[in-house]
Amino acid sequence: MIKPLSPILVRLLAFVIFIAVFSGAYLFFFKENNQPVESKNDYLTSSTTNQTSDPGSSLYEKPAIIKNKASPAATPDTSPTNTPEVISAPEKPLVETKIQIGDITRSIQVALNTTLYEAMEKLAVEGKITWKTKEFGGLGSFVDSLNGVMSDRMKGKYWIFYVNGEPAKVGISNYVLRNNDLIKWNYEDSQF
Repeated sequence: MIKPLSPILVRLLAFVIFIAVFSGAYLFFFKENNQPVESKNDYLTSSTTNQTSDPGSSLYEKPAIIKNKASPAATPDTSPTNTPEVISAPEKPLVETKIQIGDITRSIQVALNTTLYEAMEKLAVEGKITWKTKEFGGLGSFVDSLNGVMSDRMKGKYWIFYVNGEPAKVGISNYVLRNNDLIKWNYEDSQF
């Protein structure tokens, strides 16, 4: 004889199935930013961007959505109606800032709300700088090396950053870049 399932186990199983079905439906019908999913012939391209600047001198990046007017299977490619149509997507604000390490200054454009850590990582990925950091628990990341110059604990020399000429009040993990910031890294004595 088959033993019946306990009521708690049945409810738990029903709840898990409910969550799985609705989360699958949510992922199927909505994108990351709660926008409906486009049809198969619509593509969001990150390489097709238009950059403009508004009167307030902040920069914007416009990703473009390319829509095919006709399905490739429906009409041959020689048809003039099969050309892609570019539709501008909502503007994505950019921040332009400069990062100076010694005598070298790098200009960088990053998305709004980007931290200094993320901008430094972007420069490293692009091959414009080399750097190493150390994580110190709740304090965040500290720069241990920039362009091959290591911090020297014995001599008390560390990499310290300044924002627009003022010593930083927060670490690189928490400093959010603003338009036209000048971040300057100095290798200097410090009392850590």
